[in-house]
Amino acid sequence: MAERFKSIKLEREGGVTFVVLNRPEKRNAMSPELHREMCEALDELETEDETKIVVVTGAGDSFSAGQDIKLYFRGNEDNPKRVPSAS
Repeated sequence: MAERFKSIKLEREGGVTFVVLNRPEKRNAMSPELHREMCEALDELETEDETKIVVVTGAGDSFSAGQDIKLYFRGNEDNPKRVPSAS
């Protein structure tokens, strides 16, 4: 499962699965790709018998800087209804 992800890593120790946000160069800021991968991984881990506990952590020095605003707006520029208005 882990090889197909680019923005997260999965590491296992016994019944504990660590979901590691893996964008340390961006302080693990959330990107559209990272959001999709997290949802996919968590959906699978929810029903996986060997995972008893899920720990979400970040690679490098930061857990997460929050949303990567530049990538969020670039990913939605073709769909203006999805981008929240400033009002």
